[in-house]
Amino acid sequence: MEGTPDDPPRVWLAAGPPEGSTVDNPVHFYWGGWDSDGSVWGFEYQLIPNPTGTFNPSDSVGVPWAPVGGTDSTFTAEPDSLNIARSFTFFVRAFDNYGLRSLQPAYRTFRVR
Repeated sequence: MEGTPDDPPRVWLAAGPPEGSTVDNPVHFYWGGWDSDGSVWGFEYQLIPNPTGTFNPSDSVGVPWAPVGGTDSTFTAEPDSLNIARSFTFFVRAFDNYGLRSLQPAYRTFRVR
């Protein structure tokens, strides 16, 4: 299927902590992207703390997307001050040579101890 210059890129998580798992820092993620009408020029991410223990869309209000180079990176998520496992959701999206962003970012929720 041939795309047009208004098709946003797609993104996926290739590896990272399993959904709902508890891990130690740093956390390593791998992702990829594809664009049907051009090329993926880069990626942006968010690492959102989940105060209630599960992701709530309101947790991400006002959190900017940060650029990230390549298709993998390690991130340090700060555990709770009492050293109790804390929930986070990692989001990644692609942007293409037309400046469009993925309509559906890839994401994973996990806990850091």
